[in-house]
Amino acid sequence: MGRSSKRKHRARRRSTPSRSSSSSPSLTPPPRDTNKSTRGLVKRLKRELQELRQTVSTQSVVNVDESVIPLFEPGKDNVQSVTNWVNKIDELKMYYKWTDTTTVKLATSRLRGNARGWYDSLTSSCLEWQEMKNLLILNFPTPIRFGKLLVEAACYSPFAGQNLGDYCYEKAAKLNKLQLEIPEEYVIDSIIEGIQDDKVSIPVRAVTFQTVGSLANYLSTISYVPSDSSSLLPTTSRRDTVKPSTSKAISMQYQNRSMKKEKLGKHIRCFNCGGNHLVRDCVQQRLQCTLCKRLGHSAARCQKKKNKQVNEIALKENVENMFNKTVLIHGHKVDCLLDSGSECSIIKISVARRIHLDIQNENVIVLKCFMGYMVSSNLKARVCLKIEEAIVNVTLIVLEDRYLKHDLIVGRDFLTNENVIMFKSKNKLLLRSLPPLNVNSLDIVEPGENKINADTINFGDRLLKDQQLMVVKLLRDYRDCISFHFNDLGKTTSVEMHIKCITDEPIVYRPYRMSMYEKEILRSLINDLLQNNIIRESTSPYASPVLLVKKKTGDYRMCVDYRRLNAITVKDKYPLPLIDEQIDKLGNNLFYITLDLASGFYQVPMANDSIEKTAFITPESHFEFLRMPFGLSNSPSVFQRLINNVL
Repeated sequence: MGRSSKRKHRARRRSTPSRSSSSSPSLTPPPRDTNKSTRGLVKRLKRELQELRQTVSTQSVVNVDESVIPLFEPGKDNVQSVTNWVNKIDELKMYYKWTDTTTVKLATSRLRGNARGWYDSLTSSCLEWQEMKNLLILNFPTPIRFGKLLVEAACYSPFAGQNLGDYCYEKAAKLNKLQLEIPEEYVIDSIIEGIQDDKVSIPVRAVTFQTVGSLANYLSTISYVPSDSSSLLPTTSRRDTVKPSTSKAISMQYQNRSMKKEKLGKHIRCFNCGGNHLVRDCVQQRLQCTLCKRLGHSAARCQKKKNKQVNEIALKENVENMFNKTVLIHGHKVDCLLDSGSECSIIKISVARRIHLDIQNENVIVLKCFMGYMVSSNLKARVCLKIEEAIVNVTLIVLEDRYLKHDLIVGRDFLTNENVIMFKSKNKLLLRSLPPLNVNSLDIVEPGENKINADTINFGDRLLKDQQLMVVKLLRDYRDCISFHFNDLGKTTSVEMHIKCITDEPIVYRPYRMSMYEKEILRSLINDLLQNNIIRESTSPYASPVLLVKKKTGDYRMCVDYRRLNAITVKDKYPLPLIDEQIDKLGNNLFYITLDLASGFYQVPMANDSIEKTAFITPESHFEFLRMPFGLSNSPSVFQRLINNVL
């Protein structure tokens, strides 16, 4: 029955149009305008294609750039305010040139929590960005939590294992959240104050920093927070501490006690019985002294006997400390301490400012103090110190007041100066200064007077008195060939020192690091060479480093490291004497004479075109040689050529 009824129904549907067309010819639709329908269809296709392109473009932008927008989840701790969040999106919109549709899609994708639920509950999700922004600000007002932000910024400290450079930036970010105009120096002081390890904070506070970035760079390079340092863990106040339940607290207490015992092991010693446990856990009876009432010993072994007799009562003389002196600096009197254990002299910054010293900002110097503490400073002042009758020019290291007990500490740079003499008695210490001696004003050879005599010559035991007088007369006759110092050193005109290099690129080095004591010695050696025209100040592009080498006698010799210069120098192939051949020449002879030329290399002048290549650099200045220096690869060959020409 069902199938037959369906067939009849379909037959009626097919027959109905034919009847209507045949019965009502006036209802036939008029012919369509083909061109008009085609244009409408094209416009519709273009509109759908444009919407499709916009959708695909928006999806690609969302996939690429939605991560640049921070998440917004109101009610969560440390979340930024809705005003800051929408302002951030406005900045990104302007930078990436987003449309309103793209901005809304990106913003809604970053909503979380209550904000996402609010957006999903909207009846119409087709909002413009400005409308959505106003609704967000209206529905999610930001509560004022200034007190919490202030406490978090003030109490934030580096945790165990955290890099101090990262801590520096995070602390500055928490201070910036307060939205206060805090000066940069206050921010830097707050960051340093948060470091609870004195071995780090004290040296850092001694250095002057201009920006937070320079402080972060300094912290990340010189130090780190130890991972096992409990003192650097973030602290919590009693108000924020939640007490656990009684049973849990007791179990944790005994668990911690057992862990401590296992960790300490055999290092624990009971002061009562000597066992490997703490005194509070000891089960034996405790000994108590009946005299001093202290535990751990009996009255027979008490060191504080009550029957001690007083043999003599005398008033102790108040003897003044001989190492406390008064120093005169630029007409100002300052109390100081003479400390022979200090390598340099140190002054308080308040005293330096009070007497108007010229404080210079130079390279950072790290001082190792008592108990291993490290203190750094980049402030120095060059002054003339006068203590009693001793006067010396020194460089003072300027430190903050909390690092020094005395106003000024005078170190070895003053006490070991060659012009200072110390006389020490039982209760007194006197400082005196040697009178100035101008070596250049003393004439070693004077007309009509011989300075060479038998007392200035070391004779052997085999020479008779007459033979010694003959040697003295011989030396007096050739007095102009004998040199006692650089000021009477001769200069040859037979040979000049030339330096030829395979490249024109100058050799440049940074100066080697030296201590204050070594700098004083180097300064003295250089002044001697300058006064005798062996070196001069230089503006050469070359700069080889200098180091001090200790002689067998304990004196120091200045050596220039010319290894890089020698590597590019064209070598002089002049033959040098062989020791075996020289020994063969000594055969069948009875008398042997050895002559030691006084600074023989310094008697050979440098060629004008090669002077700049001998330039060397010290921690304080730049010089170049006018005479042939030691250390050049061709110096022995040039000197041997001179000797052969003379002989």
